[in-house]
Amino acid sequence: MHEIFISVIIPVYNVEKYIDKCINSLLNQTFNKFEMIFVGDKCSDNSMSIVEEYKKNDNRIITIYNDDNLGPGLTRNKGINIARGEYLSFVDPDDWLDHNFYEHLYTKAIESNADIIKGDFKYIDSNNNDLTNSMKYSSNDSILKKINNGRPLYSCFISNHYTAIYKTAFIKTNNLFYPDFRVGEDSIFLLKVCTSTNNIAFCNDAIYYYFKRENSIIENNDYNRQVWALKALETRLNILKLNKLDNVDYISGMFRYYLKKLIKYIEDNKVNIEDKFITDYFNKYEELMFSLDNYSTVLPDVQEFFKLKMMLKEKENSPKISVIIPVYNCVSFLNDLFDSLLNQTFDDYEVIFVDDGSNDNSLDLIIELCNKDDRFCYVSQKNKGAGVARNLGLTYARGKYVIWLDADDSYSLELLSELYTAIENHDAEISMCLYKTENYMQHSVKPDLGFNKKDFPDNCLVNPQNISSLFMKCGHRITNKMYNKEYITNNNFQFSVTFSSNDIVFDYATMAIAEKVVGVHKELLTVHRFINPSSITSNRDNHTDDAILEINKLYEWLKTKNIHDKYLRTYIAKAMSTINYNCEYSFNSKYINTVVDTLCLKQPWVSLDLDKLQSYWAITNTNQHKIDLYNTLKCNASDDAVSNYSIRRLNNLIFNIDAIEKLAEEKYNVILNPNRRLSDVNYLNNRIMELESEIIHKDKIITREVNSLNYRVGKFITFVPKKIYYFFKNLLKK
Repeated sequence: MHEIFISVIIPVYNVEKYIDKCINSLLNQTFNKFEMIFVGDKCSDNSMSIVEEYKKNDNRIITIYNDDNLGPGLTRNKGINIARGEYLSFVDPDDWLDHNFYEHLYTKAIESNADIIKGDFKYIDSNNNDLTNSMKYSSNDSILKKINNGRPLYSCFISNHYTAIYKTAFIKTNNLFYPDFRVGEDSIFLLKVCTSTNNIAFCNDAIYYYFKRENSIIENNDYNRQVWALKALETRLNILKLNKLDNVDYISGMFRYYLKKLIKYIEDNKVNIEDKFITDYFNKYEELMFSLDNYSTVLPDVQEFFKLKMMLKEKENSPKISVIIPVYNCVSFLNDLFDSLLNQTFDDYEVIFVDDGSNDNSLDLIIELCNKDDRFCYVSQKNKGAGVARNLGLTYARGKYVIWLDADDSYSLELLSELYTAIENHDAEISMCLYKTENYMQHSVKPDLGFNKKDFPDNCLVNPQNISSLFMKCGHRITNKMYNKEYITNNNFQFSVTFSSNDIVFDYATMAIAEKVVGVHKELLTVHRFINPSSITSNRDNHTDDAILEINKLYEWLKTKNIHDKYLRTYIAKAMSTINYNCEYSFNSKYINTVVDTLCLKQPWVSLDLDKLQSYWAITNTNQHKIDLYNTLKCNASDDAVSNYSIRRLNNLIFNIDAIEKLAEEKYNVILNPNRRLSDVNYLNNRIMELESEIIHKDKIITREVNSLNYRVGKFITFVPKKIYYFFKNLLKK
């Protein structure tokens, strides 16, 4: 009898076509000090008869038989119990080994004294194609790279238990036997092994050939396999909890793996999505995810879960309204938001939260709410901005109508009811309400915003294409509007991918080609300013170019629809208004300079002559004054305190010009009105004169400021060193 260093355990079940190749690869090993334990698992073919023939010629072969079909896990355990080798190896009977597989592994075992010595593998299909690259996540190089990056062993070595040899004493002492599972028993075994030791060695020269054949247990995607897979998932989670392990990559990968198998099962077998097994599986799967302490970090990577959830929901009665809410670090606002949603007077709606990679507890609170109310669900993405989040939410929306809300604003309990009634009763494309803004930094409230009530009478159907100054008559906001989802999808409207100002094109484009819009003369939401430090408004300086890009994009979109001339006047007004709005929240010179460059060089209105600009606003010198102010601002802008003070004063002056422009526009419309009253024109003229006088006064203050000693000293300190530097730099170039 040969000395036994390795016990090779082979579970056998109906593999008569393949087992010869497996046995021959064992018999031809350059290392021969091992025993082969073939365990017949109640075969119904001649597999074990073939083994018995080989046994006659080699006394290293041992055969034992199960009385019943036990599955691969318990069958391997029988081999472990009688194994005499110092190391254990597990081989599937339809696979084969390189001729020096055990020689390399045993040599490495002697050198390392490791508990696990892992070889590498090749993945071969029935046409002898090498599919190894598709399995590289389990290759030795891949595992080593993950370990070197700080990941624990159990999260790296997650499959291919057959590519290694294991110390027999280590396995038996720690009771590391296979579970009584038909599916997933190998992954459970490996998880238990790898959470019991970190003592592993690698040998890339030892190659195991894994044969991917049709109708094998692992490839058979039937009902029973799904049942066992779910049990395997639960068992693996219990092992992790018992050992207080929570590697996110491992857990999320595990959930993705099992859910993909379920989806494949549904597709392959054309299973009715309403089948009780599918819904039960889904509910159990969801329960397991929510049982994790760290589920909020796991779920963002498990998008398949949400896809399946939506597949299930599509079979239910669709709600009338889909509410989509992007969320990013809004934990302090969510309870108020939840209260306003749960207490809406209209209840036939769904809410789709889109977590945008929050790193606070926002997702935890959302998940807690979703568990309590089936109308609420959530999807997650890595931080890509509200525009991308809104687009993602739309892909899951099932309602006839859709509304996008912000998580840090406040909403009337009648919001959904009022907007739904208006859009439904008039068969409209868009319904919209008034809103107010509360600026907590300036302690100011601006009521009755959203749209011009004269142009959009209360609860009346309006064709906005008949409003020449449309963009100035409906405020830039999407959260006060409800949309017919079919109108949105048919026209392929999408939010931009910029972090800031991503709704500009969407908002005005949807209004520009709409034919049926209804306005509701009620303030149904409150927009908060500067109370959320994570909001885009509060971090506008981090995305200085976004508003400019979106304004240009809006003009390009108008050109594609051949309506840019029609809306040019209102586009120019809105472009300038948007720039001013962004300047209001930024005193950063880089941002101001970017704005100025855009205003003076890139916008389509710059190509117009001054007389035409004047005719658009019906006021002399206003726009030239504005351009001059921005140029002054550009020349004097720097980040020192003195310049910033002047920038703020200049901005203040610009806002007064805005007020004049609004009055001038109103005056322009009054003049065109055949039923105009002289008193209206006189009143507007007087107000314009008052504001112009105020501009002249403030202009003098700014001039005095710019000419002051403090300002000139600050400017000298800031700019002279730069001029000297560039002077010598240019001199050296010459």
